[in-house]
Amino acid sequence: MEAIVIVGGGVAGLSCLNALLDRGIPALLLEGSKVGMPKMCGEFIAPEVVAALEKWEINSIQKIREASFNAKNKSFHLVFPKLAGGFSRSEVELHLAERAKKMKGRIREDFQIVKIVPATHNTPYIFTSQTGEEIIVKTAIFATGKFAQTILAPIKKKYAGIKFHFENIIAPETLLMFSLPNAYLGIVPISETMSNCACLMKSNGVDLKNQFYGMVAQHKQLRTIFAEKKCNAVSWLEGQAPNFELKKLPDWPHAFWIGDALASLHPAIGSGFAHGVSSAILAAELYCLNQPNVYLKLSNQNAKIKYHIGKMMHLLLQYPRVGDFAIPLAQSQPWILNVLLHKIGYT
Repeated sequence: MEAIVIVGGGVAGLSCLNALLDRGIPALLLEGSKVGMPKMCGEFIAPEVVAALEKWEINSIQKIREASFNAKNKSFHLVFPKLAGGFSRSEVELHLAERAKKMKGRIREDFQIVKIVPATHNTPYIFTSQTGEEIIVKTAIFATGKFAQTILAPIKKKYAGIKFHFENIIAPETLLMFSLPNAYLGIVPISETMSNCACLMKSNGVDLKNQFYGMVAQHKQLRTIFAEKKCNAVSWLEGQAPNFELKKLPDWPHAFWIGDALASLHPAIGSGFAHGVSSAILAAELYCLNQPNVYLKLSNQNAKIKYHIGKMMHLLLQYPRVGDFAIPLAQSQPWILNVLLHKIGYT
């Protein structure tokens, strides 16, 4: 029997594996495909987890000191109270996997779980793979949003996402955010020569790439940024965005839910990456203290705050004219912004 198994080899699962190994816990991680596969996501790292990643020797994180929010006619400049970062999510995952293996951590790739027999207070979990192999587990840490979606009734997805890298740095050490009609996008440096662009939009049923460049063509600044002579797009990904929600978790004993398995946060506040890491570290700490109920209470409180603030920003960013009204308010009442930044872990 395995004492503890992590299901999911993304940022959250690999962070949890490293946090457990740091505490002398030899967990097993199961990944349904390959670690480091490109994912449709932003690659901005909120300040709350930059130090943790650097502790795990991810030393080439691009420093992000400020953000620029651009509505229809007005813009707002924000200097982060603490240093944020930008880095390729795939590279983070590969680095965390390599570090875990050096510490004798176990990672099994291509292990697709097709059946789970939930634990009771007297019996363990049983995970069955596509090949029929069974793994018996005392404590399970679920770190995959896709798995959580199989438990709940599917909800019709409203949004589509686009992510790509391009070989240009528009504004060093700066996160650029653009409010667009029924959409918003962010651009952040992830290396000395490469930027990541992530865009969320309401899909109108046409080709997503054409829809994206149609929006860009209507925006003077973006039209300049993504001019063909300046933008050599690589690693283009597109598809339906997840449902942004606080997950309704099953009442299973000896279980921890982290990252997207706990909550899918709106990308508007840039906390998705950090949410995966911070919830993973908290789960490792409270597993060692044998306090899964305390973990669930604390993680739910944290996720709810970020979810509701993220929802507000998510709606605001889709209406550039409203943004033109909100920006002067934020400039004249900085305490409001300071409170929000504190609540989402930026201070």
